Amino acid sequence: MTERASELRAILANVRTRWSRRAFLRAWMLGAVTAGAMLMVGVLAVWLIAQEGVPLVLVVSTVGLVAGISLSFAFLPLRRPPSDRQIARFIEEQAGGLDEVIVTAVSKLEDKSSGPASPVVDMLVGDAIRAARNLESHRVVTRDSMVRAAIGGAIGTVVFATASWFFAPSASKALDVTGAYLFPAFYSIDVTPGSIKVREGQPVVVSARINGVEGGVVPSIIVGRGDAARTARMSPGASADEFTITLNNITTSFPYVVTAGSARSNEFDVEVIRPVKVSRIDVKYDYAPGLGLESHTEPDGGDIFAPSGTKVQLTITTDKPVTAGKLTMNDGKAVALNGHSQVFTADLVVAADGSYRVGLQDVDGLSNEGGTEYFIRMLNDRPPDVRILRPGGDKQVSPLEEVALEARADDDYGVRSLELVVKSAAGKEKIVPIGAPISGSVATGLHTLFLEDLNVKPGDVVTYYARATDVGRGRRSTESRSDIFFLEVKPYEEEFFASEGQSGAGASQQETGLEDLIAQQKDIMAATWKLDARARRGATGAQAAPDIRAVAVAQANLKSKTEEVALQMAGAMAAQRRRQGPQVRGLTRPGEEPLPKAIEAMGRAAGELDRLRVGAALPHEEQA
Repeated sequence: MTERASELRAILANVRTRWSRRAFLRAWMLGAVTAGAMLMVGVLAVWLIAQEGVPLVLVVSTVGLVAGISLSFAFLPLRRPPSDRQIARFIEEQAGGLDEVIVTAVSKLEDKSSGPASPVVDMLVGDAIRAARNLESHRVVTRDSMVRAAIGGAIGTVVFATASWFFAPSASKALDVTGAYLFPAFYSIDVTPGSIKVREGQPVVVSARINGVEGGVVPSIIVGRGDAARTARMSPGASADEFTITLNNITTSFPYVVTAGSARSNEFDVEVIRPVKVSRIDVKYDYAPGLGLESHTEPDGGDIFAPSGTKVQLTITTDKPVTAGKLTMNDGKAVALNGHSQVFTADLVVAADGSYRVGLQDVDGLSNEGGTEYFIRMLNDRPPDVRILRPGGDKQVSPLEEVALEARADDDYGVRSLELVVKSAAGKEKIVPIGAPISGSVATGLHTLFLEDLNVKPGDVVTYYARATDVGRGRRSTESRSDIFFLEVKPYEEEFFASEGQSGAGASQQETGLEDLIAQQKDIMAATWKLDARARRGATGAQAAPDIRAVAVAQANLKSKTEEVALQMAGAMAAQRRRQGPQVRGLTRPGEEPLPKAIEAMGRAAGELDRLRVGAALPHEEQA
């Protein structure tokens, strides 16, 4: 009995094996195709909406979970193998015509309540074994169904493998992303260029490579700290694990870090460096010894204004340490700078107008590219400016009067001498140095003129002017003169008669127009004096000759008018002699009459002016 029961169970086990194999293949096909379809849906979702970061993790997790559930549900019916009774029923259904012999035998074997095996059960088991032996196994689980199941399993395998192949990169990225958030210590971020110095206004390209994360996490850069921090997303670079960002137009220094998930790089600094600039230039002037000017320093200048031959020392202060520098002159010549760190000096000698630039190279290797252009201007040595301060114009004086004469001279570099030149009617010049000692660019002096010492007499005219010379600066000194002025000596009698309102010599002068003639002659002399001063300064010009000829015409006209006055006065004197007798005499001896002499002098002056010789005309005008 026991042997027959074991043989029956072996037959049932053989059928169960074939059935289980076919059922597994069918379940695998269904589950693999379903899971593969879900994986492909996941691939599409990743491509469309979730290629990175937390969305990628969510999509991959969801798709993986659904695919796993699909496989689980497909294999759920196979969680328990079929019993012997179920296999017996399956054989009866597939073979047909067995009249449930196998089912009845299996039922009796499994029915423990029937007690020990009886001959009837043994007979039923024997019939069941004979019936099962006569059946071919492929009739129960047909070969065609097994082939179809195998093909279906293969198709499921291909579908699932293909979908898994497409889905695997996304799953790998999702795992990396998860690791980056959950285990940041295992992920390092390589950042280039790291801490860097960059020239102001230039861009900086920051690259980040996350080891072990191939594109699953797109890093971000955080610029600044605290409330001033700003975050920017980086862009994919040349490789899958490389990301870059370009920071444009950098003007200030800042720190930055790169983050990917919970992972952070080290903090780096971008230091903005600017080309070195000149903070200030102090200009020290050492003038030539002959100028008489003291050395001085002009702080925070740069442009140079000095006379020729002046030694100039430039002290250049920069806003950062400098490794090399030079002055580049406008003619291309270079002047070396002496010094170190941020203070340098350079020596120049002013010889002509020009300019210079300060070229510097700092410790960061940046150059200021020449910087600002500074000018060099050689100041021209103008003649001194000389003027009479007192009495400041023409004056009528008595023969014994004391006249205070004050003069001043100004020069752009220095006054060497200041003199008063007084010329009496006799034609003798008296030169009086005043203002000594002279130091600097201004000189003033006062002199009291005693007319008695000049032996003047009424009717004489004393001329005076001031002249000054400047410091020569290596050449001959330049002389300048003030305007010329007149001291007209009046007789006491004229003042007396004028105060009494009586007629006399003074009244005769007024009636004959001598005062007007004298005033006109002084104006002509003053005009000639100015033309001579213009010629001495070298300012000839096209207008000089017409101006001189105009003065010559005025002198000739005054000569003619004086001749008329002389004739009138001679006629008046002759009439007075006839009335009062031969005892009446003139004020002068014969041959010493002033008007004829004045007319002769005027003629000589006009002749010299016609020849454009203003210097030669002045003595004759003064005599007139």
